[in-house]
Amino acid sequence: MLVDVYEVIVMARVQLALNVSDVDAAVEFYSKLFGVAPAKRRAGYANFAVDVPPLKLVLIENPDARGVGVTGALNHLGVEVESTGEVTAATTRLAGAGLETAVEENTACCYAVQDKVWVDDPDGAPWEVYTVLSDVVDGSMPTLRMVEPGSGPGSACACGPGVDCSPAADTTTTGDTGDVAIEPAPAGARRRPLNPVADIEPGGRPALARRLAAEAVGSMLPTALVVGSGIAAVQLSPDQVGLQLVENAAATAAGLFAIILMVGPVSGAHFNPVVSLVDAAFGGLSWRDAAAYLPAQVVGCVAGAVLANLMFDRSAVSIATHHRASGAHLLAEVVATAGLILLIFALVRSDRAERAPAAVGAYIGAAYWFTSSTSFANPAITVGRMFSDSFAGIAPASAPAFIAAQALGGAVGYGLVRLFYPPTAAPGRFLSDPRRPADAAHPSREKITPR
Repeated sequence: MLVDVYEVIVMARVQLALNVSDVDAAVEFYSKLFGVAPAKRRAGYANFAVDVPPLKLVLIENPDARGVGVTGALNHLGVEVESTGEVTAATTRLAGAGLETAVEENTACCYAVQDKVWVDDPDGAPWEVYTVLSDVVDGSMPTLRMVEPGSGPGSACACGPGVDCSPAADTTTTGDTGDVAIEPAPAGARRRPLNPVADIEPGGRPALARRLAAEAVGSMLPTALVVGSGIAAVQLSPDQVGLQLVENAAATAAGLFAIILMVGPVSGAHFNPVVSLVDAAFGGLSWRDAAAYLPAQVVGCVAGAVLANLMFDRSAVSIATHHRASGAHLLAEVVATAGLILLIFALVRSDRAERAPAAVGAYIGAAYWFTSSTSFANPAITVGRMFSDSFAGIAPASAPAFIAAQALGGAVGYGLVRLFYPPTAAPGRFLSDPRRPADAAHPSREKITPR
């Protein structure tokens, strides 16, 4: 649920990356010089997307390198382009012209995930041609790269203290590396090593196996939470259905907040096939990864129902007999799911993604009451709740209609997000705040954002 799907267009423009001794003072100066606010601010980092003249200005706080005047001012140079295809074309052209190139794919640099190719000028000044694929959440990995003296194209980009990011010794790296398929580089190009942390994919995203485990466990826990608190509510407040629902809703709202915090930095804390598919539709998750997330979520939810049954000394599996598929319930599921999708993607498009754990918990807790279906809003948990004949269960005969209503709600929510938070046609300008797609590396992304 911690996805980030802010989309804008960027045109090709020159990048100038400067070392500065005090990034706050530099931001104040360049804001006045160009008459624009920074597009991104991070600790020790800022960038400006300037329309006139077309310029990407990057400021990196590096007082050890920056001297007085122009001494140590240059960090690196570059050209920002709109797509990976343009990066590939530039790689082919540069290699064909006899220049030594270094290719990076899905690499984390300057708090963004990028595809890029590096070349050095005759005096060793590094140039990159790059496209931005996604933003990187603060604190998730060492994303700020500094230019250091090196021996070869692009050797200026180092991942951080003690990390070797020098170019690979051989000409190319091919085949499948980790969970990301690497295509052969154009002739004459050589690749940098992928992220040296064994279970991190290129670009800093945890390896798919870790993300699937997080989605499975993360889906198991909310299901155990919903089913278990429902069983407890019936035991503690017999014959008081209203009080039972209060107890069930309160536990679910609070528990969701905590569970999203547990695994959000690993997998995005989707727990929900509708969220994963909408994220893929926006380009925040590849369709391949979305397809892998779905079974992990379903298995996790089934396991959560079984776990809840066992914790309350019931049979591991008891098929639910609670029929819910009335017209009112199905309408409620459309509304609940649409609202959930709108909430999640509204937060990330307006630079408030850090509020998602509390907001999602609060929304689901409230939706227990304002929807007649008590807001399942999740096909995976609908399947899981078939395996517990308890307060929170749903009869298998009702599940297909619920899942269809949830899919429809997801489509409605997707449309509302696009209506309320459309991409802008103005190059380099943001509708509200400088955020970008969570992982727009997939070809389905519609537009590219400045990093």
